[in-house]
Amino acid sequence: SGLGSGQMQFRELEKAGMSYINAPRQLVFTSNQGKVVNGVLDGTFDVAFVRTDQIERTRDAATGELVDPARLKIINPQPDLEIDGVPFPFESSTPLYPEWNLASLAHVGDDVATEVQSAMRALEAHAAVGYGILGCYDACDGGGEEE
Repeated sequence: SGLGSGQMQFRELEKAGMSYINAPRQLVFTSNQGKVVNGVLDGTFDVAFVRTDQIERTRDAATGELVDPARLKIINPQPDLEIDGVPFPFESSTPLYPEWNLASLAHVGDDVATEVQSAMRALEAHAAVGYGILGCYDACDGGGEEE
């Protein structure tokens, strides 16, 4: 149900004319994406939504070894994905989105939203991340995804 493990994929399904509510016989939500990958491998699930790179970092429940990505198929892989001109190293069924989204409710003032955004960027260990993500924009500039 999170952005990387559901919302983006639900949007792609809807764009393709499919309903994630009416089309599947069963829809299961978990809180562990590694279990989701293993569930596809062991036949518990037919199809799964996981964040990009989850397959490559999941350990096979049966062997303890990293999962071989060739055992799985990415549905509708997006061609030529890149960040700042660098090819993206993983297959993805959706466009790329910033990993750490920060939003405010409509009643929060622009000054407060900007101050919170500045505070988050000031976290030294992560300060450069937000500036380097393609599509990242400053609060109140009118950019970003509207859907």
